[in-house]
Amino acid sequence: MAVRAPHLQHALRSFVLGAFAYLLRELEDGADLPVAFVEHEQRGGPALYEYRPLVRAYVEDRAARLRSRDDAAIALEELSREPAAGIFARAHAGPKPSEEEALFRTVLLGLLVSTAEACGGFDWDDDSFDRAYAELERSLFGERRTYAAIAPLVGITASTQVELAPGLRMRALADGELARHWPEASSLAPPDFGREADRYCVLELRSALAGAEDPPDAPAEIADAVTAIRLATAAPLSAGPVLF
Repeated sequence: MAVRAPHLQHALRSFVLGAFAYLLRELEDGADLPVAFVEHEQRGGPALYEYRPLVRAYVEDRAARLRSRDDAAIALEELSREPAAGIFARAHAGPKPSEEEALFRTVLLGLLVSTAEACGGFDWDDDSFDRAYAELERSLFGERRTYAAIAPLVGITASTQVELAPGLRMRALADGELARHWPEASSLAPPDFGREADRYCVLELRSALAGAEDPPDAPAEIADAVTAIRLATAAPLSAGPVLF
C-alpha cells in the first residue's frame, strides 16, 4: 500500500494498537462483548448462521476512556495538521461538536471500529489495519467523496431495480448487505426483513460530493420518496431506519 501520510499512519496505528490492548484487558476483566446472530439464506440450500461481534457498541461505550489516553492526544495532534481530516470530520459529525471531538468520533473511533470489525474482535492483525487505513486515506485525500444511505422498505415488491430520481433508486437487498456494513442491523431492520416477499427491497440514496460539500439530508429525502411511492402505487409502504 502506498501511504500518503506516513506520520499520520504511525500515529493512528499507535492509537488503534493501544485501544486494542485496553479493550482486550476489559474483556479479560469480565466485560461482555455483545454479538449479533446473522442468518444467511441460500437458494436451494440450508441457511448459514454467523455470530458477529458488535464491536461498535462495545467501543462507543468506552469512548470517553479511550479519548483520555495519551495515544489519542498524539493522534489528534497529527490529525489537526491535516486540513482534509477536518473537512472529513465536519461532513460526518456536523457543525455542533468541536473540531477535536469530531476528529475523535469520526476518524479515530471510525478507524478503530473498522479495524476491529475486520479482525472479528480485538486480536490484532496488520493486514486488517492496513486495509482500514487505506480506506480512510482514500476518504480523506480523494478529490471526490461518495455518500450513500439505504433504508429497508416494507409493503412493496419489485422485480427489477427502479430509478426514482437521479441518485435515488429502489432495489432488492443483497444477501448479508446490511449485516456486512452494520452488524447491529439485524436488530434494527423490520421483522422478517429479507425473507418475506414484501420485505426485501431497500431505498438507496447516493450522492457524489466535491471538496467540503455537505452531504444530503438522507432521512428527509427518503421520507419524501416513500410518500411519493405511496401516492403513485397505493402500496401500504413503510420504511425502516436509515443506515448511512
